[in-house]
Amino acid sequence: MKQTILLSATLAMMLIYAGCKSSETTDPVSPWDPQIDPADFVTTFSNPYFPFVPGRTLVYVGESDGELDSIEVFHSHNTKTVMGIQCVVIEFRQWINGELVEVAFDWHAQDNLGTVWYFGEHVDNYENGVIIDNDGSWEAGVDDALPGYSMEG
Repeated sequence: MKQTILLSATLAMMLIYAGCKSSETTDPVSPWDPQIDPADFVTTFSNPYFPFVPGRTLVYVGESDGELDSIEVFHSHNTKTVMGIQCVVIEFRQWINGELVEVAFDWHAQDNLGTVWYFGEHVDNYENGVIIDNDGSWEAGVDDALPGYSMEG
């Protein structure tokens, strides 16, 4: 009896695999093409690995390549709408040896399955207290940029 069940299960898996197999074998990896529907997103965060608390500031201090590296992450009350999704704004600031080198505003949202999405960021890069560029800035939906996962649900 067990052999019959095992054989049936194996045949079923083979049929499913054959039915799903693509006729194109040149690119085995599917391109990232998330279907974004604002109705699939919620305005609060419940993902335990992304504990967003408006008004909270987290501070990280360490050493990198012999230099003091300090990072401050502020969970703001601000929001930004990206691709029709209301995203929270998380402010990120970094200092190297006490000198401000970056300020970024990251945009995150959670879907109704608990997955936290990253919709982009505005970055100000500093040198000697002056903004030198915005390298690293991007926004989902602009110039073919797509959102991605910050943390799966």
